[in-house]
Amino acid sequence: MGQESSRSTGQTSNFARAPDATDQCDDAGMPDGETPEPQTPEPQTPEPQTPAPQAQAVVIRISPMAQFAPAFLAVSILVLVPAFGNWALVLLLIPALVSVAIIRLRTVADRDAVTARSLLTSKTVPWSQVEGLRFTRGGWARACGAGGDALLLPAVTFATLPRLTAASAGRVPNPYR
Repeated sequence: MGQESSRSTGQTSNFARAPDATDQCDDAGMPDGETPEPQTPEPQTPEPQTPAPQAQAVVIRISPMAQFAPAFLAVSILVLVPAFGNWALVLLLIPALVSVAIIRLRTVADRDAVTARSLLTSKTVPWSQVEGLRFTRGGWARACGAGGDALLLPAVTFATLPRLTAASAGRVPNPYR
């Protein structure tokens, strides 16, 4: 099936034309009494279906762009070194701690559980114990448990819920659908 030109418009097409009366074979080349055999399409074998991929763990973390804040704070503290001497160097621990927090804080969610990682600890809760998520204005989500427990989910905002929905296999509803 190559390109065939259209009779009416002069354009080319990548599709074969449907047969019409002028495209039918005549029996001029066939011996008397024989008719051409109808062409049957070859049966197509279905391709093996691959199983649906399982939801992989999703890591939701603070944007790396947030590292600009501790860097700016460190430069600002360095300006104070001539005025306060070596005591101002101790203040450089503050931007270092903020930078480590930006790197460390994250939420890891998969099909079975959600893990909240804070500066010093990590806590994993199975999805079966999570009754819902609570959001505060401008804050991160909290996973609410059956006993009234609330687990802070670092970096999980309303905008990241579709990623959390995919990772939890639909246990967290997607508000955008």
